[in-house]
Parts: sequence; structure tokens; C-alpha cells
Amino acid sequence: MSTSLAGQLPSLLAEVSGMSAPREVLHGLITSVVSGTHLVVDAPHADSPALTALRNLVRTLVPTPLGALATTTLSQATTPASLLDSLLVSHGKDAGEVPPDVAAPASLPVVTSGLQLPASSSPGTGGKASALSSAPTSPAGGYFPPLMATDELRRVAPVWMVVGLDMTHKSVQRALLKTLSYGRFSLGGTVYTLPANFVMVAVCTGADAGHVTSPLRDYFLTRVSLGASARIECPYPSAKARSFPYTAGDLVEMRMELARVYLHPDVLAYMKALVYALRQDPCVAEGITARAVPALSMAARVSALLKDRLFVTPADIQIVIGPVLAHRISLTSWSSSDATVLDLLEDHVSAIDPPV
Repeated sequence: MSTSLAGQLPSLLAEVSGMSAPREVLHGLITSVVSGTHLVVDAPHADSPALTALRNLVRTLVPTPLGALATTTLSQATTPASLLDSLLVSHGKDAGEVPPDVAAPASLPVVTSGLQLPASSSPGTGGKASALSSAPTSPAGGYFPPLMATDELRRVAPVWMVVGLDMTHKSVQRALLKTLSYGRFSLGGTVYTLPANFVMVAVCTGADAGHVTSPLRDYFLTRVSLGASARIECPYPSAKARSFPYTAGDLVEMRMELARVYLHPDVLAYMKALVYALRQDPCVAEGITARAVPALSMAARVSALLKDRLFVTPADIQIVIGPVLAHRISLTSWSSSDATVLDLLEDHVSAIDPPV
């Protein structure tokens, strides 16, 4: 029997009344919520009911009041300002839907690459928020005006589901990239800071995520696919009938457990060997950046935790390497016309012996 809450999580979610989802999508969402990272969902065939069910599934995974969910649908007409405005929710939104037993703590531990940082650190700055927030700013800097008080009536939603990111103009994607990189943005003369462990679920409704710029794709931990025949069922009942598989306090516990998952030096060396081999492969045009190893490490730790283990095995890396790296990699003309990124990853995994 599982001793950790994370180990029990998949079965707990399966017991939520009326909810069902493909295993790949469910585990991708769990990985993002537990690690406080971002997820791409390819859903080119998803209809409106499927997207509504996916949104409800995200709500179910993040206990209120942490689960103040902002949702928006983007198009080619979306501007950078309207994109950033869609990140904001009013204070007290969803307040009538908060069960009395899921009160959130003042802050959550920030988990990054298995290390726990102060909750004040911004996820977009790699734990260096203090230097950024204390540095003088100037309108001449080109992005942030002088710091002003945060809007008391609106705040950044801790969870954001955006549909159609691959359909937007590159200027919109650049604005989002800057926001994720700096961990904050300016709108209407006010500076808003992304909350710790901010989670973004980007749903790509085109053929794939290829129309999302490569630097932006690099900010998403994993990518999953909602196939044409896959179905998601997750009704959103009334506030009184709504039940959560875990509380906000449980989420804190899972994130603290994640920080304690051990990565043996031999397993880390195996992971780096895979990344190095991919970087040297003439078929790989781009995508294997400095974020590749930390991303693999984070996803492998979550994989171990969901199997009720506090240590990573080579099998965990082999499971997550596809979802973590496939959306980052672009192939060159040297690759076979019928070859895919997943085929390339499988070849490298087969060629490199894991540690015993």
C-alpha cells in the first residue's frame, strides 16, 4: 500500500465521481500541479465539451482557494495586453465554491529541480527574485515601468488555462516568454508578480505545438496529446456537492516530498549522457538547451513519487524523456523523412546503457 499521498494520488483521482481522462493527460496534469510547472496539451480534435471537461479536470486537481482558475481562448487577433489581462482574476473569485476544509496556507514551498527555495522566489527567475525586485527599474529599460503598488482588487491567477496558444502572433508569444522569464509583468501602470509555483496549461488546437516559438516551448515541462478518440469526462457540480481528492495542505506535503526525492549521481550521469548524445546528433536542429537536464530531473522525480518511491531510477527517466523533450526538439534535413522525434529519442535510449 502507498505510504505517501502522491503515491495514492492517481487512485484517489480515479475515485472522484464522474471523472475519467486518458492516463497520459492525467499524469501530465498531476506532474504540473505537484511540481508547479507548465504543460502543453495537443488537442487538435477537441470539441467544446472536451475543453470544458479538461478545464474542470484542472479545477479538480488544484484545491481551492489555490484553484482560482483563469481561462482564455486566443486567436490571431489577440494582443499582448489582452493576453496579460486574461491572467488576472478578481479577489474572492470562486469564493463561494471553497469548501471549509481546504483553506490554503499563506505560501507554498517552491520546488525547482528537486530543491526547495523560499516561497518569495519567483519561478521565472530561478530563485533570484530578491535581486530582481530590489533592482531599480526605468521606463527606458523597455519592459517594466517604475515599480508601483500591486492592484488590490486583481491578482494573477495561480492556475491559467490558455487555449490556442499556437494560433497567436509571435509578438503575443514573446510577451508571454518575457513574463515567464522575469516572473512578473506590467499592465496599466501596475506591476503584477506571478505566484509561486504558477501553473499554465496551454492547449494547442492546431496540428501540433510547432507554431509555438522554440524559446517558449522550452518553458513547458511536459507535453501530452489528447487524441481524436480520447474522451475526458469531468462534470463540475455545485459548490456543496464538489469534492476534492486532496486539500491545499496535502499539496504542500507532496511538494515537500518531491524536494526529498533522491537522484543518485550514476542516474544523473545517465541522464546527462542522453542529453549530450541528443545535442551532438546531426538530426537535431535545436531544442536541447540548458533547461533539458533540470526538466528531466523534475519530471523523473515526480514519476518516482507517483510510484511511492523517494529515489529516481533509470526507468523513470526512460518514461518521461518523451513527454519532456519531444516538444522542444526540431529535426534537421539530415533526418529521415518518415522519422519522428520520438523515434530519435527511442534510438538514443536503446543505445546508452543505464546504470545497474
